[in-house]
Amino acid sequence: MARDVMTQLVEQGRVHRGMIGVGIQPVTADIAQSLGLKEVRGALVNEVRLSSPAAGAGVRRGDVIVAFNGAPVADYNSFRNMVARTQPGTPATFTVLRDGRELQLHVTLAELPVENPKGDENASADNGGGASESGKLGLTVEPLTPELAARAELSRDTRGLVVRSVDAEGPAADAGLRAGDVIQEVNRQPVGTREELRAALERSGARPVLMLVMRDGQSTFVTVRLRQ
Repeated sequence: MARDVMTQLVEQGRVHRGMIGVGIQPVTADIAQSLGLKEVRGALVNEVRLSSPAAGAGVRRGDVIVAFNGAPVADYNSFRNMVARTQPGTPATFTVLRDGRELQLHVTLAELPVENPKGDENASADNGGGASESGKLGLTVEPLTPELAARAELSRDTRGLVVRSVDAEGPAADAGLRAGDVIQEVNRQPVGTREELRAALERSGARPVLMLVMRDGQSTFVTVRLRQ
């Protein structure tokens, strides 16, 4: 990587890095178990930018990228470096795991802007109220209304559950959830009501619960181990 950067600086006066337009995060052991993966490997997609090469290729949030141009992706850092080393305009093929299936997707890389404030594959995004949710998760929630969404500077049609409070000794706190977070999915299912949250938790069984959480405008997956 360092040699590639130096060569571009000498020959062109600047560095050109490829991008496909996704936010990624590591695949942890709990995430792998929640998704039913056989191995802890790859890069988990937590966001797909609108009108990006990835969106055009059919990448979805929740996909796990496990190969790039035939080379295995060990973790999200290796994928980030693979993409960054590839010149913009280059066609590429990558392999994703989705719902237990392996898919080949084809994309032509765009150029990573010099300023990348939101984060991309080159700067990854890391890391229902009432007694039922509080008992299992150690938190309370309320539905995200258009008014609450506007107050949080989110689109008014954003759907989810706003975390109102978190028990400092509970599973949600252990997973890093905070008041103000917006829970958008539980085990890959959208949730917008307390009833949907309860139903999703009941279906989790003994597996860690996989949640898609939005914080400060960025979405990321977290896993929570429920109280038994």
